[in-house]
Amino acid sequence: MTINCLIRWIEFHDVIGPLGLDTYRLMFERPGIRHDITPQFNQIIEARSHYSKLLRDVMDTIHEAYQHGLTRSLSAAQIQPMLIMRQRGTVFYTEDEIQQALDLLAYPGIQGILDDNSMQIDLVINRQSLSKILIVVANQIG
Repeated sequence: MTINCLIRWIEFHDVIGPLGLDTYRLMFERPGIRHDITPQFNQIIEARSHYSKLLRDVMDTIHEAYQHGLTRSLSAAQIQPMLIMRQRGTVFYTEDEIQQALDLLAYPGIQGILDDNSMQIDLVINRQSLSKILIVVANQIG
């Protein structure tokens, strides 16, 4: 691995944090000198950044909706157009991606939202609290 490749790898690590061993293994699959990180590594980093942004955007959108007087729960299908409007069309998330974010937030270890089993949700945690919980969970796993 060249010094420039190592520097890029460390910069990614500083931005997105540690990745799984399978991801790091991609860097060493091919023998010889590596001048840049692998395309698969880039894709994994981009996907992680995408889902990180998705989670923040979903939480912020729900929070803003409640701040502006919304008193009922929202489904992933209802959140999707709100996200499109909020991002002014610059970022697009599928309904499935939004549902995955809601499922993560509803996970009992996180409890960022309450799910009433009718595909409707209520936000019960702010972004700072979620960040602290995710850091604790990540530290317990790693």
